[in-house]
Amino acid sequence: MSDLLQLVVSEGSSDLHIRVGVPPVIRVHGILHRVEGPVLKPEDTEELMRSITSEEHIQSVRERGGADFGFAFGEAARFRVSVFKEKGNFAMVLRQIPSKLLTFEQIGIPPVAKELLYKPRGLILVTGPTGSGKTTTLASMINIFRCSGWCRHDWQYGQRLCPFLNRDSNILIANCALAIYQLIDPVSVVDS
Repeated sequence: MSDLLQLVVSEGSSDLHIRVGVPPVIRVHGILHRVEGPVLKPEDTEELMRSITSEEHIQSVRERGGADFGFAFGEAARFRVSVFKEKGNFAMVLRQIPSKLLTFEQIGIPPVAKELLYKPRGLILVTGPTGSGKTTTLASMINIFRCSGWCRHDWQYGQRLCPFLNRDSNILIANCALAIYQLIDPVSVVDS
């Protein structure tokens, strides 16, 4: 696994896909590339998965079909990891999390978009396909709030961008309502 993660970091890849029946796949600038090497067998994917996954998360995969967690590759990078079962076999997708917050200028967002952040009311939607920079954009926005003193909360990039995030829609709705009642501003709702 270390060799694959080092490849992801050195190539500037956003994702690593591991599944049975194909070699590992990395996403570089939105394009999927197969890594040179043998096709992965069920025992290969399980060994790779076990090398970075706690027993608690493995149990979650067995009981609920999946587990999501963060993983640090030494000082080189952090990853958001999704482990799941695909046709009865373990599979994984690892998304590299940028190690530093980028500015709007660095990610190519026009200055007019930054002005929207200072409007007293409104809704900003950050949408796009996998790997297009939604999380990076939200982290940049939240960092602008932190640096400007608008945000009263200690936002932690690389962990949760919003304390009200949950995949269960009923809990999400209840938590968003709670955020509104408590007048928390801004509220970031993300689909991981």
